[in-house]
Amino acid sequence: MNNKHRRRVLLALDAANSTLEALEFAAFLATELEAKLQGLFVEDADLLQVAELPFTREVVLFSAQERRFEGGALDRSFKIVAKRVQMELARVAEGARLSWSFETIRGRRIPLLLEVGASSDVLIVARPRQKRWRPESGAQLSASRGVIYLVYTDTPSAEHALITALVLARQKGRQLVVLVPQKSKGQTSLAARVAGRLTELQPQASVREMASPTGVENLCKHTGGEAIILPADMAEVQEPAWFQSLLDKVRCPLVLVR
Repeated sequence: MNNKHRRRVLLALDAANSTLEALEFAAFLATELEAKLQGLFVEDADLLQVAELPFTREVVLFSAQERRFEGGALDRSFKIVAKRVQMELARVAEGARLSWSFETIRGRRIPLLLEVGASSDVLIVARPRQKRWRPESGAQLSASRGVIYLVYTDTPSAEHALITALVLARQKGRQLVVLVPQKSKGQTSLAARVAGRLTELQPQASVREMASPTGVENLCKHTGGEAIILPADMAEVQEPAWFQSLLDKVRCPLVLVR
């Protein structure tokens, strides 16, 4: 499998989703795809705007006391977290011998993610409470129970998304579940086409038809999904409301592949 067309893996982080697990996952994928790793720390402009409102308050964690939520303090907190994340990214990337870069950008989170996703080879959106992504072998591989979910659509990016899913499933010893839209009347079944491809590439993978991609987040939660991979040109991805809903529900990395 030739992955040299992959040039950049972009990891989108923010103050609430900047875990070591996310960095390790991105570094693992960048290594397997022979890509440069780029960290993007998003300062949420909507949150900063809320902080400037005169009636906004915060509750201090240890004292339970209420105090005014100030935009200046939030801005300083963003910079502190971004600096810490940059240092961790450097450590993880250099440990994996990866070329890397880091950038901080301010804007509305969902529109910004959709914008950078449109120009990235692979975009990983970090989510909280992820499992550690470290190389495994032998008995560890056979004991792995995580599932890699791929939503496969009849779009140009679907094949690249399939390659990415196969890399993760093979190298991590995970089960690959490919979700495809149910065929329309008179159309050749997309599920049958994908099943044919998987017979030669990943015989252990399974293919499921679904009425729409909107149920993928529930599958991920109920079966211990470790990553959801989507073609970046999938129609639903371009809808901010659907994308926000997906991010709100999943607790595993969300990977957009172009």
